[in-house]
Amino acid sequence: MAMYVWHGAEEIEHKSVAFDTMQKAAHAGYFMRVFALLAAVISFSTAMVLTIDHMLRVDGFSLKQRLGMWVRGAQWYYGKEGPFRPIRRHFLAYFLPGFHPNKYGGLEGYEKWRDAFARTGDVLASADAVR
Repeated sequence: MAMYVWHGAEEIEHKSVAFDTMQKAAHAGYFMRVFALLAAVISFSTAMVLTIDHMLRVDGFSLKQRLGMWVRGAQWYYGKEGPFRPIRRHFLAYFLPGFHPNKYGGLEGYEKWRDAFARTGDVLASADAVR
């Protein structure tokens, strides 16, 4: 558990560093960052769909069965209980002109972890502080 909490803290730190680097070093403005996100989402989604569809086809599912699975999967993923629902505001916030990742999600736990680690120097104790 401690490793997952530590890794999560690192990722929260990295998202801000990557965003700031993109803006300051690469001079990426609003349109470039929105284009980059859309390109990443489209290319990742396409690769994922093609890979999963290939595996389903190899497993012997017909086109009709695969289409049914895709429809049910999308309904679940984007539906009330799906994993996209809790993150959709964060995803859509990226399209706001004044967006910065530090404004959205995850920082409370990270700050607890960072403070505990500064006090103790112990990754396990820091992970326990986040729970």
